Amino acid sequence: MSNFFTEHKFILSSAVGLALLVISPALLFPFMAGDAYKGINIGEWSDDFHYIAKGREILEGHSLGNIFLKIGKNDSSDPHQVYIEYLLLAPVKLLGLSRAAVDYIVPVYTLYAFLGVVLLIFSIYFFILRLSAHKLLSAAIALFTIGGYSLVKLYHVPITATNPDPNIFSRPIMPVYGLLALFIYINLLARSLKSSERKHVLWSGIAFGALFYVYPYTWTFASALTGSLFLIYLCLRDWESAKKVFWVSAIGLAVGAYTLFKTFSFQYSEIGKQILYYGTTLNHAPAPFSKILFLVLILSIIFAYRNKWGKNAPLLLSVVLANWIALNQQVITGRVPQLMHYFWYFTIPTSIVVGAYLGWALVCGAERGKLMLRKYGTIFLAALIIAAYFNAASRQYQVTLITREAKEYRQNYRPIIDALKSDAEPGVVLASSLPYAMLFPVYTHHDLFWGHATALVYNTPMERITDSLYVYMYLDKDARDNFLGRLRDVDAGYGVGGEWGTSFYPLIYFFVAGFNSGFDYEEYGFRLAKGDPAVIKSRAEMSALLFREYQKVASPEGIAGILKKGEVNYIVWDKNKNPEWDLSPLSENLREVAASNNIYLYAFSK
Repeated sequence: MSNFFTEHKFILSSAVGLALLVISPALLFPFMAGDAYKGINIGEWSDDFHYIAKGREILEGHSLGNIFLKIGKNDSSDPHQVYIEYLLLAPVKLLGLSRAAVDYIVPVYTLYAFLGVVLLIFSIYFFILRLSAHKLLSAAIALFTIGGYSLVKLYHVPITATNPDPNIFSRPIMPVYGLLALFIYINLLARSLKSSERKHVLWSGIAFGALFYVYPYTWTFASALTGSLFLIYLCLRDWESAKKVFWVSAIGLAVGAYTLFKTFSFQYSEIGKQILYYGTTLNHAPAPFSKILFLVLILSIIFAYRNKWGKNAPLLLSVVLANWIALNQQVITGRVPQLMHYFWYFTIPTSIVVGAYLGWALVCGAERGKLMLRKYGTIFLAALIIAAYFNAASRQYQVTLITREAKEYRQNYRPIIDALKSDAEPGVVLASSLPYAMLFPVYTHHDLFWGHATALVYNTPMERITDSLYVYMYLDKDARDNFLGRLRDVDAGYGVGGEWGTSFYPLIYFFVAGFNSGFDYEEYGFRLAKGDPAVIKSRAEMSALLFREYQKVASPEGIAGILKKGEVNYIVWDKNKNPEWDLSPLSENLREVAASNNIYLYAFSK
């Protein structure tokens, strides 16, 4: 073991250093905030809340039918069939530290983000090392994939308060662990192809099957990769390698059969159709084209031709083809499963890894290239590593500065959180502000009455969705008596991340209108903007239907009844972010419990 650390000490120390830079916003913020810091340290990414709330649910022993809402919480297993958090939190549970870890779930996940980046760098490093036997090249590619990611993507979004755009690997759990699992599988697959021992095929198959429990985007990508590799070997008439890939696939499918069964049976259930409606979009756009992926495809073909389809060419080409299949599967299926997840999480990182190696291998394949390598190679690789570090450090520091104001504002919620935690009985919170409501399922044992878009991709009955629309519309004093007018405003493009960007109901309405009108979520907005008569007609019919139902509950008694049905026992009103709210109709049911900088916590009596 000591020889291993000595032999690979450079990548070990480099991976730790780069991982610290990736998570540096979480490390720096407490010091930058100074006395204003009250222990709330979350939120470079909006998905931070999702993953951490899910981890808390696991530690508290709940099912994952719904991680934000009490309704549907224990109705089914995780509809997304993602179990990686169970594995990560298993040591905590085995050591009997679940209760303590719940109160420190945010730093626990920060630690896991750090470890994930370190392990991902290792997995990429050893993959390239297996291909090249060149340590510095392997380290440079691995480090640049993580630190230089934003330099390679061919679109650039300015870093702003509304779009901080931090290093993508700073997100907890995904894409780090999904990509790590993929590279573990690719490493084992590469080894099995070179070895005559059957045990390597077995371990590759088990690793492939394990991907079905990690992340849907990972196992579908790996399936495309494995299928492509099998077809390549058939075309090359390399029967021995094709047989190995076949057995890897068979073992993998057997191991992953449980998830496959759950996934395909779930999609035909009523709640499954609803979740898939929001989680996918109809194919009404041309097949996507990636410039970086096209470049890597050309490099892989040249490499395969020059090397006469040597031992590494089929595997590298299969990675490239898997990207094209994943990005363009909509041509066959007709639906797009949040397409950019493939592009952000797999296409860009794998294109950097494969493209960098291919470029290096092609240059060094010629005699002139070898002379250039001896003269300039070390300098070039060192520059690549420096660029990775510098880009990661500068970007994450900018993110720390740009998100500081929002993260400092969250500290105002500490008295509210403490008051909620003092109530030992888990309850349900109705919150006014869209981004800050997500603090409660992370930092307390209480659930939400409504949980923004993430509630739509969990087991949330349609009745709760429409109830939430009526409650939020009624509590908005300007919308209360202008229900149809507000719906028309939303249809005209206001409120979804715009004028009422902190309000819940515009997004809820858009979902309800599209789903119940039989139109895809994005297609609904697209066709509405184009003035499609069918959409306009369905919009008018749906608005009228919702209005009729709203009229039945648009009274203090009606809204209180919805809240009682939803087991709400607390209401949080952020008057700074949601001055449009008016709780006076519910005043008889409310008792102020805590206040902090114009943010109020009320107990709601049932």
